[in-house]
Amino acid sequence: MSEIKLGVQLFTLRDKCQNAEDFEETLKFLQSIGCNVIQISAIGPIDPVIVGELVKKYNMESLDGRLVIGV
Repeated sequence: MSEIKLGVQLFTLRDKCQNAEDFEETLKFLQSIGCNVIQISAIGPIDPVIVGELVKKYNMESLDGRLVIGV
């Protein structure tokens, strides 16, 4: 059986993703509820390198965002 993918568009959580600390807490929460796919949109001015590191840290798959991350 293949892995179930549950995704969230981060635009819906944009108020919780305006700095690196809040972005990490949001990814941690999403992982805890079984989310493993995100679409990055409308997050705050966070260094793309940090965004990429956090996406990897929480084992997220990033799809079709406005920010391209080499993962």
